[in-house]
Amino acid sequence: MLFALSSPAQEPETTFRQAVPGWEFSFPRDHGAHDEFQTEWWYFTGHLTGPAGRYFGFELTFFRVGVNPNPGAMASAWELENLALAHFAVTDVARKEFRFYEKVNRASPFTAGAARGNLDVFNEAWSARAAPDGSWRIRAAGGKDRLDLVLRSRKPPAIHGSDGVSVKGKEAGTASHYYSMT
Repeated sequence: MLFALSSPAQEPETTFRQAVPGWEFSFPRDHGAHDEFQTEWWYFTGHLTGPAGRYFGFELTFFRVGVNPNPGAMASAWELENLALAHFAVTDVARKEFRFYEKVNRASPFTAGAARGNLDVFNEAWSARAAPDGSWRIRAAGGKDRLDLVLRSRKPPAIHGSDGVSVKGKEAGTASHYYSMT
């Protein structure tokens, strides 16, 4: 699982937080959403052996894109605060097939969202959620493809970049707080 918090170079009127040195990672809090950042994603990739020894690759990714940097100023709980995108892909090695599926929704309790404080991300029926034992369950389905896995990391999170900042470009704030787990 890889996770990142990111903000592009900012216009003066935005108040999304930038990824700068000084972020102190804390788990399981940082597996969850961080609405103060404009862009956030959770992605899971792996290789699987299926029936009859067939090999598959998979990717399941959830994105949260902040639209309103000042959610407390919204007049209604139904105003657009975040967009939620998701991508699910499967590679069937033996058949030399690559299949992918996508979802785009506005965040709401009914369509898509990401909880703060722990891993609990969903977009329609696709999801990535933490279990009480510390494992994560990821689920997605599209066409003839189904993914329902329980994942357990044997290592602590690996923090990427210098001082917790993975630089993406030359401009200030073009970076992410990024970690991965195996």
